[in-house]
Amino acid sequence: MNKSLVLLVLLPLLCFFNSSCDSDSNAQDSNIVFTADVAGYFFSGTADSNGDGTTNLINVQQGLSDELSSFNMGSQFELVSVVSIVPCDLPNGGMGGIFALLQGNQVITINNDNDQIFTEFTALDGCFAFPGDPDPVFSLEGTAEVTGGTGIFVGATGSISYEGIGSTQFMAANSSGVFGDINFSAEGTIELVP
Repeated sequence: MNKSLVLLVLLPLLCFFNSSCDSDSNAQDSNIVFTADVAGYFFSGTADSNGDGTTNLINVQQGLSDELSSFNMGSQFELVSVVSIVPCDLPNGGMGGIFALLQGNQVITINNDNDQIFTEFTALDGCFAFPGDPDPVFSLEGTAEVTGGTGIFVGATGSISYEGIGSTQFMAANSSGVFGDINFSAEGTIELVP
């Protein structure tokens, strides 16, 4: 039998068992670069990790991304007022005060397969209207680090940035509790474990 004919027959078999012959056909892309539009609501929680009387915020959102499909997002974070309430410009042109991240984390659940992405906020700053403002709007921006997940996101790393606006309503005049709505955009890179 001709040696070149034997190689011609064996080469496809070798490539079948060894993905290095054709890296495009068998390799899974290990990075997901995405953008998303997200909307939802938030309300006061009960955790007060630093004892300052300000509790965490619980967030429930839904998002849509070409790269991640539709997803649900649940997060909690705790903000603290910056010393002396540094003034800032609100989306409506008014003046508010800056609040910064104390701690927070998030779970993103992909709707079509229920795989989850776990994140931890690394920065989150907001310009919030003061209590009693007739138009209690705010702006928010921040970043989160991907810390793993379930399904294809086990061991994943990466980062996500957020930017958005919303409105806040205080539950009662004598209460520090709040609720409201939020709309934001997110973009990031998730690095999968091959």
